Amino acid sequence: MTFPTPPPTVHSFSNPHWRGQIHATYAGHLDLILQIIDRADSTSILKTGSGRKVWVAESPWGSLCIKEIASTGLRGLFRRVFQGDPGAREWSNQVSLASAGAPVPAPILWAASRTTAGRRGVIVSFFLEGAVPVSDYVDGRVPLREGEKRELLEAAGRALGQLHQAGCIHQDPHGGNMLVLRSLSPVQIFFTDLKDIQLKKSLTWRERILNVSEFLGGLAPRLSLTVKQRGLKAYLDVVRDWQPAFRNESEARRSMARAIEYYAARDFRARWRSRWPNARSMANVFTGSGQGHTRAGFAPPGILHLSVHCSQIPMGFFNRKRLLS
Repeated sequence: MTFPTPPPTVHSFSNPHWRGQIHATYAGHLDLILQIIDRADSTSILKTGSGRKVWVAESPWGSLCIKEIASTGLRGLFRRVFQGDPGAREWSNQVSLASAGAPVPAPILWAASRTTAGRRGVIVSFFLEGAVPVSDYVDGRVPLREGEKRELLEAAGRALGQLHQAGCIHQDPHGGNMLVLRSLSPVQIFFTDLKDIQLKKSLTWRERILNVSEFLGGLAPRLSLTVKQRGLKAYLDVVRDWQPAFRNESEARRSMARAIEYYAARDFRARWRSRWPNARSMANVFTGSGQGHTRAGFAPPGILHLSVHCSQIPMGFFNRKRLLS
């Protein structure tokens, strides 16, 4: 197995059952942490799926978030060969970002073990008590007032700025991978699911704009102009090395707003065009080829017009007529 190169604050370990790395602060408590890992409680499971389980455990230092990754079967073997161990990759990224001051959960331990079911990897981090995914707020599952939405987007802008300042591009950008802690002042957002990220010495202006538009483009229909502008202003307050060099923050924000609107609209059109043929084919499967409009290949004119002329869809991520000064 190839282990990630540890920074000075991380120690490697190996015993008959586990091999991995642990943060230097907790190296003296390695046996206790490994015992906690082996005592999984079904009542504390947060998320479970194919080859993955996330659960919470108590420790003398507080609640721990334990993410188990099982790499089994032929598919798991190919992924390990061509992409490397997924747990090792995520741990290495998390440690690097934490060392750079990026908003990620504090890493404690990563370990890998061979079991009868295949390779088992475990990542232990501090649990963010009371954290809620950004998507829950944006989708309306957790109601927010306008001022609270503005505070949320400002936190998102700051977090994205810190992530980009660390040279990181998150390649799975959606609200479910951004956890909000509103109990802190100011509100803070942390990024999760870090196995698929790009780490560079620095990011170009275009790379930053593309990543911001991927994260924030889907929020357009649900948030007001003022809220979105506040989020972008908070981002630019963190990222001061504007490229090209704008005269002031307001000019940089106007330029970036237009670019984000363009990229968000382009991404929306690409998704619509790719999903529309699939939707029609699935309709044929579920309704039967001999039933009514489906048999004739008919689709409502409004939907057809939308799919053909989707370049006219008013994304409106930023309204150029009104910008914060």
